[in-house]
Amino acid sequence: MVSGNGRRPRPRRRAHRPTQPLRTTAVRDPDIQDHLPYFDRDAASITYDRYYGQRLLDRQGVEAAYPHGFGLSFTRFSIDAAIVEATAPTVRLRVTLRNAGGRDGRHVVQAYGQRKTGNYAGENLLTGFAVAHVPAGEAVDVTVDISLLALAEWDPTTRKRVAPTLTDVTLEVGSHAHDPDAIRVALA
Repeated sequence: MVSGNGRRPRPRRRAHRPTQPLRTTAVRDPDIQDHLPYFDRDAASITYDRYYGQRLLDRQGVEAAYPHGFGLSFTRFSIDAAIVEATAPTVRLRVTLRNAGGRDGRHVVQAYGQRKTGNYAGENLLTGFAVAHVPAGEAVDVTVDISLLALAEWDPTTRKRVAPTLTDVTLEVGSHAHDPDAIRVALA
């Protein structure tokens, strides 16, 4: 004789992986149509400019309900320090990540770069990230490799992308775009 409802038990979710960080952005404003790029459902193809997702909301001054890179966790994390270890051509950060909660967890440390001059001045762009597993109540050092190519501008004379100088870049190291608890780091 068999007991039960005849269904297989559902696999249990692992506590340290509740979600993955978002690659899309959601708008907080209920009048969402004003904050989206043009869309034609009958079009076979469409070309967008560089302003979409988080960049579009930043340009319009609209706060995102779930900013780029936002993710959930069963524990609390804080970034205690971010130190530049190596510079040009590869920038490397050493970030101290603390798990302030009572459970082990995984966290994605994200670095958003911002140019001071040029066509992309003032725009936040993801320049690097690293994933770390942190036991409850402990801190770990995380190495984040930064690519300044995300902040590069096109030079029509050389027909190449030109990365900014280190003095032209400021980094925001946090848990997502526009994280209020992010640490700002100047590269030079």
